[in-house]
Amino acid sequence: FVPAGAEVVIPLNEDLTAPIDVPSNPLPYKPSDVSYLPITESTQLVPEVVTLIDPLTPEDIDTAIAQAFAPYGAIDGLYSFNRVEIITHVAPNYTGGFCNGGGESQSYTSRMQFTAEGIVSTDGVSNGLAPIANGVWGDPDSAHQALYTLGASGTQASAHTFRALSVNTIQEKRTAMINNVNGLSSSCTGIYIGTWIAP
Repeated sequence: FVPAGAEVVIPLNEDLTAPIDVPSNPLPYKPSDVSYLPITESTQLVPEVVTLIDPLTPEDIDTAIAQAFAPYGAIDGLYSFNRVEIITHVAPNYTGGFCNGGGESQSYTSRMQFTAEGIVSTDGVSNGLAPIANGVWGDPDSAHQALYTLGASGTQASAHTFRALSVNTIQEKRTAMINNVNGLSSSCTGIYIGTWIAP
């Protein structure tokens, strides 16, 4: 998507007959590149007069893309999530499992849709997570903090939050607490980064 006031660069082969790489990200266009085009009233060689607008700033380009494809903070589509950090609040007294960095995949893919009502995912990873701010869905930080210490004996709970870092990058924060359930105890937070990979 290239909004008015921006341009992309497409690398071509030596004969200038075929692209050799994907287009660049949108950039502010250079007025000097178009100032002499025969499209204005004085040199009009097109059916209608074209009015040139000022180049967009990089920030304005990002805003235009977000408004077109990510009105709720992120682009709908397939994301690849990779766990980048485990933050231990109460060390687990068992091997494996979420808080020990095992027992659960370090990465996964999920098809995400971001709506005014919340997140919808085809695999059920995040269904039902309502928006709590612009580009944030799920539980507030206080819900995570409440799980940093063990709850009552025999209880377990979790908190789940997604945050748009950019229009095509999502952070997932997942906190889990378990206390003396089948003799197990732990509390930790897992941080995942999801990158958009397909519509």
